[in-house]
Amino acid sequence: MAKVTFTIHKAGKHQRHSRRNQILDAAQRCFKKQGFHKTTLRDIAQEFGMSAGHIYNYFSNKEAIIEALVELRTQEFLDMIDTDKFADLPPEERMDKELGQSLALILKKQGVKVFTNAMVQSVEKTGEDIAVNFTCKEKSETVSGEAVLCAIGRRPYCDGLFADGISVEMNRRSIAVNERYETSIPHIYAIGDVSAKIQLAHVATAQGIACVDLLYGRENHTSMSVVPSCIYCRPEIAVVGLTEAGAKEAGIPVKVGKHVMFDNAKTLIADPGRCFMKFVAHAETRELLGAQLMCEHSSDMIGGVSQALANHMTVDQFLLAMRPHPSFEEAMTAALEDLAQKLG
Repeated sequence: MAKVTFTIHKAGKHQRHSRRNQILDAAQRCFKKQGFHKTTLRDIAQEFGMSAGHIYNYFSNKEAIIEALVELRTQEFLDMIDTDKFADLPPEERMDKELGQSLALILKKQGVKVFTNAMVQSVEKTGEDIAVNFTCKEKSETVSGEAVLCAIGRRPYCDGLFADGISVEMNRRSIAVNERYETSIPHIYAIGDVSAKIQLAHVATAQGIACVDLLYGRENHTSMSVVPSCIYCRPEIAVVGLTEAGAKEAGIPVKVGKHVMFDNAKTLIADPGRCFMKFVAHAETRELLGAQLMCEHSSDMIGGVSQALANHMTVDQFLLAMRPHPSFEEAMTAALEDLAQKLG
């Protein structure tokens, strides 16, 4: 069964074309700076999924999200496939359920209709709008809007990479590589989306650097088993490592520390909705194993947490750092203190 997130956008008649053009113009300016000269609404939708849904919500009066899963889980999280260290854990265990629950509440407060455990049956043109017919909890529903985003994940695109008559060993849809990123053809290497388990830009960059280092006989120090992932909604979501559920599934004893940011000054000023930070640590060794951040600028903070995981830091070691006030980051200290107290 495909995991599908549909976003239906509808603006008022006097706002439709101007708001749509604002979105496209901003995106096209950004893409042109990077050398891309043709950008369509479909291109934006395929890249950003739930993040694009948030953009629509700021530019429109009405939006609906239809999700095939029982709970709201953004498609970007489903792209996080297992790394070498946690290869036995399913991707779904890598997202804390509270993230999806909090995001759904925030979206509903913003006037977004959220349908979970729903399956799209058909999409049809109805006058100026597009209607999406779906079933939700065995009940037929229909929502309509000017545009429909269909976010169903990504797949490697390998067509035309090799000349006729030349082929490489494949791992399902991906190009198979060894630990040196070498394909079945000697001296031909593949990194990034065509071969990686995790299709994220920073993974491709790290693999490219590691591959060149290996070719030059240099040691590469980037940990490929610690991969942060970010969702650019509001508030932002950033995760790395294990969740509590994922750790328990793997038989790892853990404790969890959490801080809800109702008392955080910058969060009160920004008012993005319910924000929190959560940390997971080994119950016996006190080593940090994962973090889930849902707050403003979480994508700017997750790198520091990733560094702690890559260096096998304990909760106590990560608590040694003084964090500034006022800042979003100071909530990290509160969550870590809660975790340290639970660890005893």
